Amino acid sequence: MQDEKPPVEGEAEPDSAAEQNPPGNRRRTAPGYRRKDGFWEEVPTPDMIRTARVCAGLTQEEAGNIVHVSRKGWQKWELGERNMSPGMWDLFLSKISGRPDR
Repeated sequence: MQDEKPPVEGEAEPDSAAEQNPPGNRRRTAPGYRRKDGFWEEVPTPDMIRTARVCAGLTQEEAGNIVHVSRKGWQKWELGERNMSPGMWDLFLSKISGRPDR
């Protein structure tokens, strides 16, 4: 089932794939979501990543070790220089909450 999320206020929904992701414009849709294969998926924002780590009482290095990335890789997620994949976000949340892996 396709879950539609609204575009950022004041912007129209893009009609074509080229309009969906024009070069240099990373925020055409509501923060925290991206369109992939015709569906919307939640993508953690840098603030969500940082808040989850801090609430878990972890350093960047400890958080990175949990999901097998370097401290520098984790920093790039928190700074917004790279996007954390939804799968990696789910893995991190499951590890810090004590849920078994899926």
